Amino acid sequence: YDPAGTGAVATTVQAELRKTFYSSNYSTLQEALTAATGNELVIDANTTITSQVTIPTGTRVTQRKGTTLTANTSEIALLIATSATNVDIDGLIIAGTHSRSISTAFTSGCSNIRIRNCIISGATLAGAGYTSGIFMDGVSNVWVENNRVKDCGAGIASGYGGITFYVSANTFLHITGNRVESSVALFGIACFATSFSEITGNTVSGMKTGTGDNNGYGIMLYDNAGSITNQNVVSNNVVASTEGSGIYVVSAANTTITGNICKFNSLVQTDVTLPSAGISVNGPNSSGITISGNTVKSSGQNGISISASDIVACTGNSISNSAQHGIHLRGASNYATVSGNTILSSGVYGVYDDVAAKLATVINGNSIYGSVSYGVILNGSAGACVSGNS
Repeated sequence: YDPAGTGAVATTVQAELRKTFYSSNYSTLQEALTAATGNELVIDANTTITSQVTIPTGTRVTQRKGTTLTANTSEIALLIATSATNVDIDGLIIAGTHSRSISTAFTSGCSNIRIRNCIISGATLAGAGYTSGIFMDGVSNVWVENNRVKDCGAGIASGYGGITFYVSANTFLHITGNRVESSVALFGIACFATSFSEITGNTVSGMKTGTGDNNGYGIMLYDNAGSITNQNVVSNNVVASTEGSGIYVVSAANTTITGNICKFNSLVQTDVTLPSAGISVNGPNSSGITISGNTVKSSGQNGISISASDIVACTGNSISNSAQHGIHLRGASNYATVSGNTILSSGVYGVYDDVAAKLATVINGNSIYGSVSYGVILNGSAGACVSGNS
């Protein structure tokens, strides 16, 4: 508006007004949360949760420094109400033994959720199923930032792990700057049926395979019942010491994997049934995948593995000391480009293209040194172009 009539434009911004409530003024945490609906609740005293509590829509929850939130329940500790919007959880320290620390219900329809600066441990019980430190399903516009999630996930049973977005469509997720470490989790960060999202700047370590020759993934993007995971970016993460692939992408379209450091991955999982590597891409229906500028070190299987995927560009990566192959093309992958990579000291082949009837594979401009066997090998590939490698 222009109150002085001078032609200069002034802008008035009214700050969001919230009342602040304190948990110590109420007999239970649920009573305090209900009273604070649409406002801010400060957990200002040591609190024990023995049954699930629900965070209402529009509510901000914080915790006074020096206090402890202990969840001892077979249920979810903090449940975000179904279809809740504008929930902000900041700086909580959640310990104890429980099923999920912070969660939405299945197919919740929640949006505009922020979970930041929390320290979460102890989500190890399978009571509510899909045990995770943070678990969401069917959400959009979610920020999960700068949290530490430690030793969550029930491992072999129905446990998932650190941060899980489950199978109802999830969109516009921002998963950044988190630290996820576990000696029991199947996955560090798992995103099912997820699109238009970014997973960036996280540090993930210690995932386990459980009882089968799968799982143990640091970061995973996975479709649900044929629903393709689409338009995602996985960038600048550090993924270390995982029993399965460091980064595992399944049935994804138009996904970019760039600038990540993956080291000591695939320490248990083999490369027989599923691709296993520092970075693995698997079909069916994966296409338009870019794997560029990543560093992969000391994989227990392959550096990068691409299976049953089309139009994959694997370029400018640095791969060293893989126990098997630097780059492994397997399954019916068509129109793959492998170029500009530096591949050092592979246990078998530098680049292994091992399935016939692929279309138009291009392997060019790579620098390959110190492979125990061949630098590049084609196993019956149709129409492959190999040029300019050293």
